[in-house]
Amino acid sequence: MKLIKYAFLLSFLFSLVSCFEVSEEIHINRNGTGTLSVKTDMGQLFEMLQTFMSAEDLEKSQFAMVKDTTIHMKDFIDTAKDITKENKALLRDGTVKMEMNAPEKIFRVNLIFPFKKVKDLPAIYQNMDKGGGMANLMQGLGNENAAAAPAPDMKQPGSFYEFEAGKNSFSRKINRKKYEEVMNDSMMRQLKQMGGMGMGNAFGEMKMTTSITLPKAAKKVTGTKAVLSSDKKTVIVKANMLDMFEKPEDYEFTVTW
Repeated sequence: MKLIKYAFLLSFLFSLVSCFEVSEEIHINRNGTGTLSVKTDMGQLFEMLQTFMSAEDLEKSQFAMVKDTTIHMKDFIDTAKDITKENKALLRDGTVKMEMNAPEKIFRVNLIFPFKKVKDLPAIYQNMDKGGGMANLMQGLGNENAAAAPAPDMKQPGSFYEFEAGKNSFSRKINRKKYEEVMNDSMMRQLKQMGGMGMGNAFGEMKMTTSITLPKAAKKVTGTKAVLSSDKKTVIVKANMLDMFEKPEDYEFTVTW
């Protein structure tokens, strides 16, 4: 369990300054049930660690382990702290799959959450965001190291978008107030300064793809970056984190079916 906590800690820590790839996949069935999967590829983290740690220290660290594990939320969610009963019910059937292999530079985390109705998606997204409780969930796994290693308050695009869902609709919209708070955050100001010193390239290489597979052809899709497949059953929005900070409105979308 300690390894899982470190994985989430570092995913927050480096998410704004690393070459990660994030793939969000939403599959909606005809009866309204479905699955949300968020896959994060953090393999290049090991290259970064090599610049901060000696080979000997890296070999002795948690990251030297070769892991291929699946954690079932139902095994520990009842003891998780600061999460409401309703949100625990939404997350109970979720899983966290992690692959780690330092020699092969493999570090992948996949969060999988089934949902009973489309209207549950906004709450699931909120709980995956730090402010919504996922960090508290990871910190509540049950040993003394949880409080000693809290996730830092890193700002990500998800923190200033809001999701809305109806029986046959789903949308992502920017919350301007939250966006201004993020852009004025001290950590963000430091990242802007880093970009001014020529360190912005890595920040801008984080790729993010959102894919929504519908139970039937879409009736209407709006959004500058939203692309509808030829059969009109899949909506894809491709982004890069730097662009999402600079032009967040370009990555809003609404789909109805």
